[in-house]
Amino acid sequence: MVDRQLDAAVQLWRAGRHSDAELACNTILAATARRIDVRELLAEIYSSEKRFALAAEQLRHVADQRPNDAAIARRLGDALFASGDFAAAADSFRRAIALEPRNPRGHNNLGRCLASLRQHAAAIDCYRKALQLEERYAIAHCNLGVSLAEQGELEEAVEHYKRSLALNPRSPEAHTNLANSLTRLGRTLEALASFEQAVSLDPDNLTVRANHANGLRAAHRMGAALAAFEAILERQSDHLEALNNRAEILLFSGRLPETVAACDRLLEVSPDSSPGLLYKGLALNDLTRFEESAACFRRLLEVDPGQPFAAGYLQYGYRRSCDWSHTAEIAAALADLEAGKPSISPLVALSLTDSAPLQLACARMTVASKHSAVRTPIYTGVKRRHDRIRVAWLSADLRQHAVSFLLAGVFEQLDRSRFESVGISFSAPEESEFGTRVVRAFDAFIDVSSQNDRETAQMLHDMEIDIAVDLMGFTRFQRFNIFAHRFAPITVTYLGYPATSGAPYIDYILADDFVVPEGTRQHYSESVVYLPECYQANDDQRVIAVPAPTREELGLPSDAFVFCSFNNGYKVTPEIFDVWCRFLQATPQSVLWLLAETEASCANLREAARARGVDPQRLHFAGRMPYSLHLARLAQADLFVDSFPFNAGTTASDALWAGLPVLTLSGEAFPSRMAGSLLRAAGLPELICNDLASYEQVGLRLSRHRDELALLRDRLRVNRTRSPLFNTKRFTRHLESAFTTMYERHHAGQPPAHFTVPPLPA
Repeated sequence: MVDRQLDAAVQLWRAGRHSDAELACNTILAATARRIDVRELLAEIYSSEKRFALAAEQLRHVADQRPNDAAIARRLGDALFASGDFAAAADSFRRAIALEPRNPRGHNNLGRCLASLRQHAAAIDCYRKALQLEERYAIAHCNLGVSLAEQGELEEAVEHYKRSLALNPRSPEAHTNLANSLTRLGRTLEALASFEQAVSLDPDNLTVRANHANGLRAAHRMGAALAAFEAILERQSDHLEALNNRAEILLFSGRLPETVAACDRLLEVSPDSSPGLLYKGLALNDLTRFEESAACFRRLLEVDPGQPFAAGYLQYGYRRSCDWSHTAEIAAALADLEAGKPSISPLVALSLTDSAPLQLACARMTVASKHSAVRTPIYTGVKRRHDRIRVAWLSADLRQHAVSFLLAGVFEQLDRSRFESVGISFSAPEESEFGTRVVRAFDAFIDVSSQNDRETAQMLHDMEIDIAVDLMGFTRFQRFNIFAHRFAPITVTYLGYPATSGAPYIDYILADDFVVPEGTRQHYSESVVYLPECYQANDDQRVIAVPAPTREELGLPSDAFVFCSFNNGYKVTPEIFDVWCRFLQATPQSVLWLLAETEASCANLREAARARGVDPQRLHFAGRMPYSLHLARLAQADLFVDSFPFNAGTTASDALWAGLPVLTLSGEAFPSRMAGSLLRAAGLPELICNDLASYEQVGLRLSRHRDELALLRDRLRVNRTRSPLFNTKRFTRHLESAFTTMYERHHAGQPPAHFTVPPLPA
């Protein structure tokens, strides 16, 4: 009777009538619970419907009655593994191995359980035992590769993936795993070939397609990666990984309105998506839509309070719009930073604190979390002498940008008989007169925007670059991870980011004894190279437009005393603005001339002036204009008043080049001492103040004693051609001396160390 019922249940199952078959089996078991053949059939039914926990329950009964059956122990292990109970599955596979120690499947499957429990070293032992028993076990080779990759043994992982594919060339999983390991090794062209193979074998598998798209992104093929993620979204419009990555690529490609739209779609699918809120907030910030940006970052901090840098991004947006109503939040974010939490990004920190130790801590946290050194550097220590020292300058700003405005003359005047100079650009060459000038200043100019970090680092190593100069630090569009591969014997950070990198793989920072006094250099992770006279390069070929615009053309009153500050809005603090307002109150017929960043920043500054008893109409705002015209208009101001704790850099040297005296306040850290270094080199040290009271006193005195200010302007006019600040040739010779010392120390086997470059004879 029972046998006939079981036969009927089997026929129902084979006919695809699983529910009827299940009912028939349960009917039998209700009458005869020990019929393990019925339980085996029921386990098959449950497994076919992916009801693995129920399958495991039936197989436990079978295993209890057949404790010496290794095949049943393996089947139970398979069901437990599929149900997610990896520890119990491992126990079942151990019983199977004890019964049949020479069965490779048991060892392989135990390895899978251990790998799922993150016990990769033990898993590797299991896979190796399986392969000792069956060398041609393709799945075991693939699984071994996975655990080896998890342990960082990428080269050996690649070999096992290849052996798996030699046995089973049509495995999408093995192709994908091989590609992922090749990507981590920086072998992106090989990786892309494997990704493409995986997609061709399993085109409907969106996980395989997502891996391919990520491989394209890792290879820095951003256009192709974006298209690949969009192809996934055409098949599954709510695919979260594709939505995330599409938004990220659009953001870092500078396609800001599209980023906002992509994030809106992501947030429809996942309302509290941290990436969606982060990318949207950053895009809105760059679009100067600060209120909307702030809403994103506030929500992000609610749903993910530990999101790195989010508190700093929020405050940066407020500071860019000159909204100073959040001082308590700034204090809290800085307190978190002091406590070792990455609340603020390094660049934002420069405008919020003058603490050199805190800036170092912030940089180190960022390097540890986002730019840590690779395990195996590309450069192995081989000393290579060249007839000319090979210097590479790495930047996204080799174009019309403040960094290149300062360095263009240096690039041109570097002694080509002693130095080979290579521009490594993270963006395509700029099609402008100045962009062409920058490109022509190098022996070679290489656009690496379509290469990934590892490829770029390997290329520079193969070029045998001696000295690699980072001109970006933590500024926008940086590619700091190129340096994390340690591809050159000597690495230097300079100019673009006026603070320490915090990176153990950056050897030197170019400075002077004003921006980094000897007593503070313990707060710099690099060895400090002290350039004589001034740290900042300057181009003595900067053109000032003629004729200069008049005050009337600029919207300024012709008879007013014009205080000027063209620093970006995020550098303007309420403490400094208090002093500027007191300047206006104490100086009749004076105005304050500022940079018009956004409508919001202008409105907030006018309201801040009103709150301090100053007529908002006494604030005048200047839009951006071509560089030569900007230099020309500076001459219409009377006194440039600097910001603190983030001084003017290029903006200050522009003012001095145009003949406009700069009043500055110097503090502890590099960014608060930049303008002071320039003034010292320009022969105007009396305009350097060491506290806010002195800053206010000097500013008031100069606005009241215009004869004294006129003498300063006369001295500046004379010093423009005589002082070291604007002597490009002299600065370049000093820089060459610094590079030569670094090079000779390296070839003498000496590690990086602080040193001072002696000045040339006057």
